[in-house]
Amino acid sequence: MELQELITKAWNLKKEGKRIEALKLYSRAFDVLTQEAIKYARGFDDVIKDEGNTRKILPKYFEKSKEYLKQSDVACKISNNMGTIFAEIGNFEGAKKMFQQAIKLTPDDIDYQDPKIGLEELEK
Repeated sequence: MELQELITKAWNLKKEGKRIEALKLYSRAFDVLTQEAIKYARGFDDVIKDEGNTRKILPKYFEKSKEYLKQSDVACKISNNMGTIFAEIGNFEGAKKMFQQAIKLTPDDIDYQDPKIGLEELEK
C-alpha cells in the first residue's frame, strides 16, 4: 500500500471510530516515511563511517533523516493524528510523545499549531 493510501485509510477509520485500526495504519505510514528518510540520508557522504568491523552512524545521518521528514508537512501531520488518537483512547503519555514529535517535525516555514494545542490540552 502506498503512503497516501495508508493515510487516507487511517483517516477514514478514525472518522468511523476505529481508532486502534487507524493508529496501526498511521504507524505503517510513518514507517514508510522513515524508510524514505533513511534512503535519503544514506545518499550523503560522511553519514556512516566504517572502522574495521565497526560501522559508526554519524550525527549527520540523523540530521539528514530529520531534514527529509521536515521537507513537507506529512510527517508532522501523521504524528499529530497519532497523538490525537492516543489522547482519545486515554494513552496520554503516548499522545504527549506524538505531539512533541509532530512539533519537532513541523517544517520551519509552516505555521501548524495543532500539535501545540494538543499538548496544551493534555496539560490541563
